Amino acid sequence: MISVLTGVSHEKLQVLHQGAAFNFIYMSLVHTIAACIRAEREYGMRLMTEYNVVYVSGFVALAPMLLLFLLALPPVRKYSYEAFYYIHIVMALFFLGALFWHGYQLLDSE
Repeated sequence: MISVLTGVSHEKLQVLHQGAAFNFIYMSLVHTIAACIRAEREYGMRLMTEYNVVYVSGFVALAPMLLLFLLALPPVRKYSYEAFYYIHIVMALFFLGALFWHGYQLLDSE
């Protein structure tokens, strides 16, 4: 659909999709590692995950993204593309829901 609207070929959009996904994985890991280091230094990671839902929701959001990354590696994707395609859609939806949950905890106005 984006290809039809913009006139850009599917191949070029695929490269953009993969580049954006890799950047998103990288930045998410940097964010997660920095947050875990801060939590460990301030209160201890165990205490933060018990009482702060933001950390738990962040890990829940990171899990499907890492699974998407691993399943998108060329040997796995080429072995069973149909399974990759359906899992890709389900994990992307799960990731978006978990990301909303993670951000909602921070942006709530109460």
